[in-house]
Amino acid sequence: NKNMTILNIITLIISVFALILSIWAFTIDRKLKLQQIRQNEDEKIRRTSADMFCEILADNKTIRIINRGQSIARNITFEYNEDQLTINGIHNVFPYKQLVHGEHLDFRFIGEYAKDKHQRIVMTWDDDFQNGRRSEQVILI
Repeated sequence: NKNMTILNIITLIISVFALILSIWAFTIDRKLKLQQIRQNEDEKIRRTSADMFCEILADNKTIRIINRGQSIARNITFEYNEDQLTINGIHNVFPYKQLVHGEHLDFRFIGEYAKDKHQRIVMTWDDDFQNGRRSEQVILI
């Protein structure tokens, strides 16, 4: 009977250990699945998003608007303070129909008379991820 009690205790210990191991494995598996779901969602967002960016080129007279994202940016608008900055030809172009990945638009600008050399630029666009996306940047002219 004493052997039976020891055997029961050993069996109980093994069962408890197996239960703990199962719970730990389930927790790890769940975390991995959630991480994979998040990665898949992030990848989908990355694939379906345009990323509009504005920069001043090295000549300090050209402003470049570029789509750095993987999706096509459509119906692009561009806002800036016209009292501080003159961008040649921009009113003839915007709203712009679309820019594909890596495509850009260059405009000559005049900013010598600006009171503030930091200018706020706002771009809005539609892409495969969402309509009405918005990017606000401050550029140094």
